[in-house]
Amino acid sequence: YCAVLSSGINAEYGDNELTDRQLALAQYYLLELNKKRSPHDKISCIVLCCKSLYDLFNVAHDKAAGADELLPMLIYTLIVASPVNLYSTTQYIDRFLPAEKLMSGETAYNFTNVCCAIQFLENLTPDKLSLSHGEFEHYMEGHSSHLEDALTQKFASGLLENIERVKKCEDKVKQLQSYHVKLKDNAERLHVDVQKHWTDVQSSIESARHQFKGLDEEMAKLLNS
Repeated sequence: YCAVLSSGINAEYGDNELTDRQLALAQYYLLELNKKRSPHDKISCIVLCCKSLYDLFNVAHDKAAGADELLPMLIYTLIVASPVNLYSTTQYIDRFLPAEKLMSGETAYNFTNVCCAIQFLENLTPDKLSLSHGEFEHYMEGHSSHLEDALTQKFASGLLENIERVKKCEDKVKQLQSYHVKLKDNAERLHVDVQKHWTDVQSSIESARHQFKGLDEEMAKLLNS
Protein backbone atom coordinates (compact mmCIF):
# COMPACT_ATOMS: atom_id res chain seq x y z
CA TYR A 1 0.00 0.00 0.00
CA CYS A 2 2.75 2.45 0.93
CA ALA A 3 4.64 2.01 -2.34
CA VAL A 4 1.55 2.42 -4.53
CA LEU A 5 -0.10 5.27 -2.66
CA SER A 6 3.06 7.33 -2.22
CA SER A 7 2.93 8.51 -5.84
CA GLY A 8 -0.20 10.58 -5.36
CA ILE A 9 -0.45 11.86 -1.79
CA ASN A 10 0.44 15.51 -1.24
CA ALA A 11 1.52 16.95 2.09
CA GLU A 12 -0.62 19.68 3.64
CA TYR A 13 2.23 22.00 4.60
CA GLY A 14 2.99 23.73 1.32
CA ASP A 15 6.32 24.45 -0.35
CA ASN A 16 8.33 25.59 2.66
CA GLU A 17 12.05 24.93 3.05
CA LEU A 18 11.80 24.34 6.82
CA THR A 19 8.80 22.00 6.62
CA ASP A 20 10.31 20.16 3.65
CA ARG A 21 13.49 19.64 5.67
CA GLN A 22 11.61 18.27 8.68
CA LEU A 23 9.53 15.96 6.50
CA ALA A 24 12.69 14.73 4.76
CA LEU A 25 14.29 14.09 8.15
CA ALA A 26 11.26 12.10 9.31
CA GLN A 27 11.44 9.96 6.17
CA TYR A 28 15.20 9.54 6.59
CA TYR A 29 14.82 8.16 10.13
CA LEU A 30 12.18 5.69 8.93
CA LEU A 31 14.48 4.48 6.16
CA GLU A 32 17.31 4.09 8.70
CA LEU A 33 15.20 1.65 10.71
CA ASN A 34 16.13 -1.36 8.60
CA LYS A 35 19.84 -0.52 8.79
CA LYS A 36 19.96 -0.57 12.58
CA ARG A 37 20.58 -3.78 14.46
CA SER A 38 19.73 -3.29 18.13
CA PRO A 39 16.17 -2.58 19.33
CA HIS A 40 17.50 0.53 21.11
CA ASP A 41 18.88 1.97 17.87
CA LYS A 42 15.67 1.14 16.01
CA ILE A 43 13.40 2.76 18.61
CA SER A 44 15.69 5.82 18.58
CA CYS A 45 14.95 6.20 14.85
CA ILE A 46 11.22 6.13 15.59
CA VAL A 47 11.56 8.75 18.33
CA LEU A 48 13.64 11.00 16.04
CA CYS A 49 11.12 10.55 13.22
CA CYS A 50 8.26 11.66 15.49
CA LYS A 51 10.33 14.56 16.82
CA SER A 52 10.86 15.76 13.24
CA LEU A 53 7.10 15.61 12.65
CA TYR A 54 6.45 17.55 15.87
CA ASP A 55 8.90 20.20 14.66
CA LEU A 56 7.25 20.18 11.24
CA PHE A 57 3.82 20.85 12.73
CA ASN A 58 5.20 23.52 15.04
CA VAL A 59 6.84 25.37 12.14
CA ALA A 60 3.73 25.11 9.95
CA HIS A 61 1.12 25.98 12.58
CA ASP A 62 3.09 27.75 15.33
CA LYS A 63 1.76 25.41 17.99
CA ALA A 64 2.55 22.00 19.43
CA ALA A 65 1.15 18.88 17.78
CA GLY A 66 -1.10 16.50 19.68
CA ALA A 67 -2.07 12.90 19.01
CA ASP A 68 -4.74 14.00 16.51
CA GLU A 69 -2.07 15.76 14.43
CA LEU A 70 0.78 13.26 14.83
CA LEU A 71 -1.09 10.17 13.61
CA PRO A 72 -2.09 11.48 10.14
CA MET A 73 1.42 12.93 9.67
CA LEU A 74 2.89 9.54 10.54
CA ILE A 75 0.58 7.78 8.08
CA TYR A 76 1.60 10.21 5.34
CA THR A 77 5.30 9.81 6.15
CA LEU A 78 5.05 6.01 6.12
CA ILE A 79 3.36 6.18 2.72
CA VAL A 80 5.99 8.47 1.22
CA ALA A 81 9.05 6.79 2.79
CA SER A 82 7.72 3.24 2.34
CA PRO A 83 10.36 1.68 4.65
CA VAL A 84 11.11 -2.01 4.11
CA ASN A 85 10.45 -4.68 6.76
CA LEU A 86 8.47 -2.19 8.81
CA TYR A 87 6.09 -4.68 10.41
CA SER A 88 8.85 -7.12 11.35
CA THR A 89 10.87 -4.20 12.73
CA THR A 90 8.07 -3.19 15.11
CA GLN A 91 7.66 -6.83 16.16
CA TYR A 92 11.40 -7.04 16.83
CA ILE A 93 11.29 -3.89 18.97
CA ASP A 94 8.23 -5.12 20.86
CA ARG A 95 9.90 -8.47 21.53
CA PHE A 96 13.41 -7.43 22.53
CA LEU A 97 13.25 -3.87 23.88
CA PRO A 98 12.99 -3.84 27.71
CA ALA A 99 9.34 -3.74 28.73
CA GLU A 100 9.72 -0.60 30.85
CA LYS A 101 10.72 1.34 27.73
CA LEU A 102 7.40 0.47 26.06
CA MET A 103 5.20 1.01 29.10
CA SER A 104 5.43 4.78 29.57
CA GLY A 105 7.17 7.95 28.50
CA GLU A 106 8.02 9.51 25.14
CA THR A 107 9.39 6.28 23.66
CA ALA A 108 6.22 4.31 24.41
CA TYR A 109 3.97 7.12 23.13
CA ASN A 110 5.78 7.45 19.81
CA PHE A 111 6.04 3.68 19.28
CA THR A 112 2.31 3.29 19.93
CA ASN A 113 1.49 5.97 17.35
CA VAL A 114 3.70 4.29 14.74
CA CYS A 115 1.97 0.96 15.40
CA CYS A 116 -1.43 2.66 15.02
CA ALA A 117 -0.35 4.19 11.70
CA ILE A 118 0.82 0.78 10.47
CA GLN A 119 -2.45 -0.83 11.57
CA PHE A 120 -4.42 1.82 9.66
CA LEU A 121 -2.50 1.06 6.47
CA GLU A 122 -2.77 -2.70 6.99
CA ASN A 123 -6.54 -2.45 7.31
CA LEU A 124 -6.96 -0.05 4.41
CA THR A 125 -10.25 -0.60 2.57
CA PRO A 126 -12.14 1.21 -0.20
CA ASP A 127 -14.59 2.58 2.36
CA LYS A 128 -11.83 4.24 4.38
CA LEU A 129 -10.68 6.09 1.27
CA SER A 130 -14.21 6.79 0.00
CA LEU A 131 -13.41 4.79 -3.14
CA SER A 132 -15.40 2.23 -5.04
CA HIS A 133 -14.05 -1.31 -5.02
CA GLY A 134 -13.07 -0.97 -8.68
CA GLU A 135 -11.16 2.28 -8.09
CA PHE A 136 -9.42 0.80 -5.07
CA GLU A 137 -8.27 -2.31 -6.96
CA HIS A 138 -7.20 -0.17 -9.91
CA TYR A 139 -4.90 1.96 -7.77
CA MET A 140 -3.63 -0.92 -5.64
CA GLU A 141 -2.60 -2.84 -8.77
CA GLY A 142 -0.52 0.16 -9.81
CA HIS A 143 -2.14 0.76 -13.22
CA SER A 144 -1.48 4.51 -13.00
CA SER A 145 1.98 5.96 -12.41
CA HIS A 146 0.48 8.92 -10.50
CA LEU A 147 -2.73 8.93 -8.52
CA GLU A 148 -5.15 11.66 -9.53
CA ASP A 149 -5.92 14.69 -7.37
CA ALA A 150 -9.31 13.14 -6.71
CA LEU A 151 -7.66 10.23 -4.93
CA THR A 152 -5.61 12.62 -2.82
CA GLN A 153 -8.75 14.48 -1.78
CA LYS A 154 -10.66 11.28 -1.10
CA PHE A 155 -7.80 9.84 0.91
CA ALA A 156 -7.50 13.00 2.98
CA SER A 157 -11.26 13.13 3.47
CA GLY A 158 -11.46 9.48 4.47
CA LEU A 159 -8.46 9.80 6.77
CA LEU A 160 -9.83 12.89 8.49
CA GLU A 161 -13.19 11.19 8.89
CA ASN A 162 -11.59 8.24 10.63
CA ILE A 163 -9.45 10.52 12.79
CA GLU A 164 -12.63 12.37 13.77
CA ARG A 165 -14.24 9.07 14.77
CA VAL A 166 -11.21 8.23 16.89
CA LYS A 167 -11.39 11.68 18.47
CA LYS A 168 -15.07 11.19 19.32
CA CYS A 169 -14.26 7.84 20.90
CA GLU A 170 -11.46 9.45 22.89
CA ASP A 171 -13.90 12.15 24.06
CA LYS A 172 -16.33 9.49 25.21
CA VAL A 173 -13.54 7.65 27.01
CA LYS A 174 -12.53 10.90 28.73
CA GLN A 175 -16.15 11.47 29.78
CA LEU A 176 -16.34 7.95 31.18
CA GLN A 177 -13.03 8.45 32.96
CA SER A 178 -14.30 11.71 34.43
CA TYR A 179 -17.51 9.98 35.55
CA HIS A 180 -15.44 7.17 37.03
CA VAL A 181 -13.30 9.67 38.96
CA LYS A 182 -16.39 11.44 40.30
CA LEU A 183 -17.98 8.11 41.22
CA LYS A 184 -14.80 7.06 42.99
CA ASP A 185 -14.63 10.39 44.85
CA ASN A 186 -18.26 10.06 45.91
CA ALA A 187 -17.67 6.50 47.08
CA GLU A 188 -14.64 7.60 49.09
CA ARG A 189 -16.60 10.46 50.67
CA LEU A 190 -19.44 8.08 51.48
CA HIS A 191 -16.95 5.70 53.07
CA VAL A 192 -15.53 8.52 55.18
CA ASP A 193 -19.03 9.63 56.19
CA VAL A 194 -20.00 6.06 57.15
CA GLN A 195 -16.83 5.66 59.18
CA LYS A 196 -17.46 8.99 60.93
CA HIS A 197 -21.07 8.05 61.61
CA TRP A 198 -19.96 4.67 62.97
CA THR A 199 -17.43 6.39 65.24
CA ASP A 200 -20.08 8.85 66.45
CA VAL A 201 -22.51 5.99 67.17
CA GLN A 202 -19.85 4.06 69.06
CA SER A 203 -18.99 7.17 71.05
CA SER A 204 -22.66 7.75 71.87
CA ILE A 205 -23.04 4.13 72.99
CA GLU A 206 -19.98 4.37 75.24
CA SER A 207 -21.26 7.64 76.70
CA ALA A 208 -24.67 6.10 77.40
CA ARG A 209 -23.04 3.07 79.01
CA HIS A 210 -20.99 5.35 81.24
CA GLN A 211 -24.10 7.29 82.29
CA PHE A 212 -26.10 4.13 82.96
CA LYS A 213 -23.19 2.71 84.93
CA GLY A 214 -23.29 5.76 87.19
CA LEU A 215 -27.03 5.38 87.67
CA ASP A 216 -26.63 1.70 88.50
CA GLU A 217 -24.09 2.54 91.18
CA GLU A 218 -26.35 5.18 92.72
CA MET A 219 -29.33 2.79 92.69
CA ALA A 220 -27.21 0.13 94.39
CA LYS A 221 -26.21 2.58 97.11
CA LEU A 222 -29.84 3.58 97.72
CA LEU A 223 -30.95 -0.04 97.94
CA ASN A 224 -28.18 -0.91 100.36
CA SER A 225 -28.99 2.04 102.59
